[in-house]
Amino acid sequence: MRTPVLYWTFFLCTPLTLMAGPTITVRSTTEGTGVYLLPSTSTDFAKALPPYWARELTPLLQYAVLVVNESNEGIIADAICWNTQGQRGRGCAIEYGFGTHLPSDLLILGPKSSSIVLPPSSIGAPFEAWSPNKQAELEDRLAFFARYPRVEITLDAVLLSDGRAVGEDPGLWIPRWKAYLDAGRDLAALLESKTDLEAKAELDGMLSAALPRSQQLRGTDSLAARLQSAIRNALVYEDSYILARGILAQSMLRSMARFGDALVLFNYRQARKWERYPKVYREEEKK
Repeated sequence: MRTPVLYWTFFLCTPLTLMAGPTITVRSTTEGTGVYLLPSTSTDFAKALPPYWARELTPLLQYAVLVVNESNEGIIADAICWNTQGQRGRGCAIEYGFGTHLPSDLLILGPKSSSIVLPPSSIGAPFEAWSPNKQAELEDRLAFFARYPRVEITLDAVLLSDGRAVGEDPGLWIPRWKAYLDAGRDLAALLESKTDLEAKAELDGMLSAALPRSQQLRGTDSLAARLQSAIRNALVYEDSYILARGILAQSMLRSMARFGDALVLFNYRQARKWERYPKVYREEEKK
């Protein structure tokens, strides 16, 4: 993994004028953390491209950014947004390594490392194999950006592996991330003290409590999709927490219906012994 160079570690606002294209601005709101964005014109961006990246993506790379993490902590969540002048002009790439009952590595980016992020789409990462069915999506993304004279790419929020949350966070992602992690920690503690029968009853109750907050999304294909959509739109921590518990419960209940209560609960309890749920906090809350 490449170690990033030590510059532009604070507030960034770097205008880049491209030939026959929009003005692209890259801005990070994560002062003092060592986590920031670099534009596609930077030398480090070019170095970070994998050897076998899909050349078909070349026109889209001008809208990509390099996420640099110079800190000693890993990143477990971030929110990167592409902002344009227009009503439909805000799209965000939200990444986090939690959100289901399945055990996983929470890190999406390790310490002293970097990663290229493309604008939100179904195209995938630069190193993924290209297929013709991605061409329409690529052309759609390019046509969208071409309508605007200015594109600002912002690092809105970051959650580090020690629980520290930073950034302006206009999309309110930090409370949602906190809700996910709090719900996971609380569920693990609860199920440790319950029998399998009691645990299933608790999970049914958690799912029932979350359902009213997703009722307005009945047209969505599945219950899981409705719950995920509802938490993405939740405006306060309390709603996010109830929905996060519901998402975890629904995921577990679905697995239990397929593989049996005893096996799923046993595996969950064993896996959660090794899961670390950092307590999310803002720097100012520690002072």
